[in-house]
Amino acid sequence: MKRNPDHNAPLVEASARGLGVRPTDLTPCELGLAHSRRGGMSVAPSMTDIQPWRIPARLGHLVEGATGPDSDHVWVLGQADFVDAAVAPGLVLRTTSDSHGVVEPDECRPFHEYVADLAATADEWKVFA
Repeated sequence: MKRNPDHNAPLVEASARGLGVRPTDLTPCELGLAHSRRGGMSVAPSMTDIQPWRIPARLGHLVEGATGPDSDHVWVLGQADFVDAAVAPGLVLRTTSDSHGVVEPDECRPFHEYVADLAATADEWKVFA
């Protein structure tokens, strides 16, 4: 993900390279609500489980085929096992496989509140690489 230029945290933005979610990642219902179990911000248990185009090219010695922008970083949130669990207020990790999961709302809520819950975790992420 991109780094916030003002401090050591991921850049909060609705993009594939930011801390956030695009409406296509979790399509709100016709009422503008984000529902659990319908997707969210993609995460992986390890750097080798991330698509190589998301890994900065400078880390090619760690991940074969890494071609992402060198200005990006790999971030980690916590040290817990990669299992379905609460990760922050209003947010849960739902694993979709051994190598992928989504951080999604813990219950139905307005989409903008879900986005705000993700943004509120920015200072908890640490640069891994």
